[in-house]
Amino acid sequence: ELMGHLLAVEAYVAGLLGVAPPPGLTPFVVPDGLEGDHRAMTVPTVVERAGDRPEDVVADWRAWVDAILDHLAGLADDALDERVRLHELDLSLRSLLGVRVFEVWTHTEDIRRATGRDLVAPAPGHLAFMANLAVGALPVGLLLAGIDDPGRTVRVVLTGDGGGEWLQPLTLGAEPDAPDATLEADVVDFCRLAAQRLAPAELTRRVTGDESVVRDVLVGAAVFAA
Repeated sequence: ELMGHLLAVEAYVAGLLGVAPPPGLTPFVVPDGLEGDHRAMTVPTVVERAGDRPEDVVADWRAWVDAILDHLAGLADDALDERVRLHELDLSLRSLLGVRVFEVWTHTEDIRRATGRDLVAPAPGHLAFMANLAVGALPVGLLLAGIDDPGRTVRVVLTGDGGGEWLQPLTLGAEPDAPDATLEADVVDFCRLAAQRLAPAELTRRVTGDESVVRDVLVGAAVFAA
């Protein structure tokens, strides 16, 4: 079922990018009224493929992935700034790819947990990409969570390979100001928080400054994957 979901998402994204279906596969058709619902739009595919051999579903998913990667390899660098509508949201192609990196990594960890395998952190470059996307999305996350931010700024320090430091305003479109608080945490754990695989209370962190700011940040980060 999980691979059926990923197969549908990959086929959907291929359609957004104008990628032709691999041999033997057909274009993804978005169910009426469900383009904005990431999970629900994939249910028909999950049901359709439920009786297939898992290795066949994986092979078809891989075929879509390879087709997308071949397409991306032929694009100019500035194509990453082009706009794409993913689930009715206007994103740059770069951000869309970040969302895909997040989802595939998250579900890889789901499979590893379910099969008793050790978790493996992404490559540092992937982590840096994911962390930058997650921190930058905090103002949107706060809006989705119904938190009205009064112009605050947070300093985020993520440690470990692929980590970094950000001075992030929490109001959409605002410029950073002097930080109201500093949040320090492990970069992998922060990305798991953003993927909703780690609850805010479970995140090991060091906080200086206004703790209420950090509490809101943790909620906003967790909403990123909604």
